[in-house]
Amino acid sequence: MESAAPPLNETWQLGDIFGTESDLLREKHELEAEVPLLDQWQGHLADSPGVLAEALDRITDAYRRFAALRCYASLRSDEDTRVARHQALRQEIDLLATQLSTQVAYLRPEILKLDPARIEEFVASEPRLEVHGFF
Repeated sequence: MESAAPPLNETWQLGDIFGTESDLLREKHELEAEVPLLDQWQGHLADSPGVLAEALDRITDAYRRFAALRCYASLRSDEDTRVARHQALRQEIDLLATQLSTQVAYLRPEILKLDPARIEEFVASEPRLEVHGFF
């Protein structure tokens, strides 16, 4: 027996995350293209405050964009777990998570290797680094 779709006021408002599924797919494809480039700073984080800031800005932005994709895909797949297309999208986003994590796995170890005094100098001379204090 087929169940009726829930009333609109009892569903996720996914349009608040992405206007349409086409918007989500466009963002997914753009992020998939960007993820392989996120290791370009590997071995260079200590080169200059600007390099470190650029790396952290781009990687943080990639994670922000990924979070929106994951949220949408997760909520969409939970609306009706019988819809294979939504389950597939969720799995594709989970795969993207693995790819993203793999590409930036160098980040924390390299930052931890930096001399704390050097990090303080970088933060003092590059305002963009202030928002990345959690690293």
